[in-house]
Amino acid sequence: MNKIDRDIRNALKDTPTISPDVNRELAQKFAQENYQRDTDETGETLILPVERHRKPTLIKRVGAFAACFTAIAVLGGGAAAMSGLFSPDNSSTQLSADDGTAPEEISQEATEEFTEEFTEETTEAPEEEATDAPEDDPAADYPENTYDMSTKEGIFAKMLNSKNFYDNISGKYVTAYCPQTTDMSFINTYQYDVKSGKSYSYLSCLNLTNSLDDILSGSMPEGWEGGKFTHDESYCDGEKCYSLNVRGYQGYYWLGEDYVALPDTINVAQLLETLENDPVVDMQQLGFGATTFCSNPNKIQLIVACLSNFENWDFEPTSTEYGDAVLINGTTVHYERFDTPTTFSMTVDCATGLIISYTDYDDQGNLYDYLVTHDLKINENAEPVPEIDMNDYVEYDEQKHANLKYEFKTNSSGKTYADKTVFGISKSSREFLPDYLAFGDGYIDVDEFIETNGDMSVLQGNDYHQYTEPSETEELVYKLNLYDCEGNYIYSIYYYEGYIDQ
Repeated sequence: MNKIDRDIRNALKDTPTISPDVNRELAQKFAQENYQRDTDETGETLILPVERHRKPTLIKRVGAFAACFTAIAVLGGGAAAMSGLFSPDNSSTQLSADDGTAPEEISQEATEEFTEEFTEETTEAPEEEATDAPEDDPAADYPENTYDMSTKEGIFAKMLNSKNFYDNISGKYVTAYCPQTTDMSFINTYQYDVKSGKSYSYLSCLNLTNSLDDILSGSMPEGWEGGKFTHDESYCDGEKCYSLNVRGYQGYYWLGEDYVALPDTINVAQLLETLENDPVVDMQQLGFGATTFCSNPNKIQLIVACLSNFENWDFEPTSTEYGDAVLINGTTVHYERFDTPTTFSMTVDCATGLIISYTDYDDQGNLYDYLVTHDLKINENAEPVPEIDMNDYVEYDEQKHANLKYEFKTNSSGKTYADKTVFGISKSSREFLPDYLAFGDGYIDVDEFIETNGDMSVLQGNDYHQYTEPSETEELVYKLNLYDCEGNYIYSIYYYEGYIDQ
């Protein structure tokens, strides 16, 4: 049943006491009005068929946006009722007939079919109307052709509602630390069970030592953990969400938000209408503020930013190691980040609507953002969510456990490391110090620092400036080597006299 058919039926249901002749006339006018093109329209269609003459090819292009993603395309349901975006309506997003039937013929056929059907149902068995198309059945109000991957609206709708096309998923994806910051990568390994709501993810942040070209071509990132963010471990038992082993302290957790089940369907038509009125609308105001699953690659903000304006992108069929796909190329403006104009490519899996790969370049040709999928598995092939007993953990209290940051942890080689100590680094305090002490993006080798006559005042004062590469014109005061907590060398900082406003 298509859009006009349902609209006619709904119109007729509101007039059960009017004679069939009157209803037939009203229905015919209604049908003709709905299929008649607006005189102000340009004649351009918003839905383009797939170019069937192109043969699918395996995508290995730079910039595979591995949105393997977890098809959880939908974020939080806390404000699900807002703007009606999560409640299915009675309209299909298919804009035109696919079989070439003239609008006038469709109108006449729809009028006769539904007038007869309505008359028969209202006179003989009106009570069975609800069983024909129940309002709470998403399939009835959101027909299958809405997700047609040979149409732009079908692609957009399926990506937003991709979680409806699998029950379990696991995988790994690599993405930039954030848009325009591409020298650091996130690696997110995840498992998710849609029905139970259980999920697990381990996200680590690496300062890259291998090239982005290798990463975009499918190699895993290489580098060292460090900076403001190193790693995050998350678990959801279907009711509560937890951050595990907080700040590297094993056995402690932070309690997050309650788990919110994903909405059945995002109302695509109303979302597009909202965006048309306000293209920079805050997604949080529309009920997409909190993620139900933290490892969601199909971010609604990304999908909306790239694909909500159908005039700015096109697509063609292709394939990936996961099956049939579409390759999307287009342009957009990221209003949420400095109004940045970009050119993007995105590969989307046809079966699930998941983003498999994605790259984005700014108008200067610089890589703006990317995402690369690895080891994507769905349903019976997916890795199960680990069972974690939260009784084995203690809730972390910022004030109560403040002294934890002074406690020594032990790495895989048996060496100790700590975030802070109450002592400065010197020979006299060595016995109270760990082997590695946190500083900046890494750790100082305490013994090395003492042996090379390191001076804490140089590191902490404003009388010196520093570079990560040696200067050829200035006299070196001190060279500080930084390591990760395992003792692996990261890089060096070179200190020179005089304060420079950097």
